[in-house]
Amino acid sequence: CGRQRQWRTPPPAAGRRRRPTRPASRATLPTTLRPLSPGTYASYVLDAAGQPLLRLRAAAVHTRNLALAPRASLFVQPPDRPARLLARATLIGTATPVSAEEAADAALRHALLHPGGAGVDAPAPDDAYLRLTVESCFYVAGLGDGAREAAVIGGEEYASAAPDPLRAGAAPLVAEFNLERAPEVARVAAAAAGVPVGDLAAAELLWVDAAGAWAWLALAAGGDATVRVPFPRPALDERDARSHLTMLSQLAWEAERNYQPVVPAAVGGGGAVAAAPQ
Repeated sequence: CGRQRQWRTPPPAAGRRRRPTRPASRATLPTTLRPLSPGTYASYVLDAAGQPLLRLRAAAVHTRNLALAPRASLFVQPPDRPARLLARATLIGTATPVSAEEAADAALRHALLHPGGAGVDAPAPDDAYLRLTVESCFYVAGLGDGAREAAVIGGEEYASAAPDPLRAGAAPLVAEFNLERAPEVARVAAAAAGVPVGDLAAAELLWVDAAGAWAWLALAAGGDATVRVPFPRPALDERDARSHLTMLSQLAWEAERNYQPVVPAAVGGGGAVAAAPQ
């Protein structure tokens, strides 16, 4: 993979979309019935195909609206940094009730994902669960190629998008590196940007996915950038991604110091091992 840089000021002279619904579980739900068509809060879980299963109060305005006019949109963005840097999306489709069996399963998963609900957010026995079948998705990337540009994704493309295996473990992994391994983050970011690590004023790991990582860096001389750090192969899980980042940090350290490992020569008759000439 080539080096990707997104400089917010000019630099010194010298993949693939993932479902944005996966790191989020709360959204704004505009419905279409007039005269009252508010954008209201809604929480959800995903079914096996990645379609949102909305948990709705029986007496809520949006529940009544959807019973009469099932077309709706769902604005989704992860609430917290760093995940909210990834993307935001508006899912457009039709909301229909699920079976009693699927509603019971969704309620159990919803309780695990959204514990501690109070007031109108507290689960109730008469809650309705509706599936929003996504027909199109208005997608705005925050990182990567096309950042800050909007794209319309069809329902089939949305449904076929593969969930990232690091979606649950990325946030704690990012926090670990930023809090405990900041020098490694700086080395990896500087290497990806093609600048000496000594030129950096700050660096931060933004996100990790199976194909690589995103990092931000600021130069002491001015200017900052977002850089892509590709992995040599896809990471299988959080542990594998940690290993990739550690290896990339080591490689950056060796390049920074022009490190040449000592290669043992052939063992002679006396058993001595001579170092290869430097």
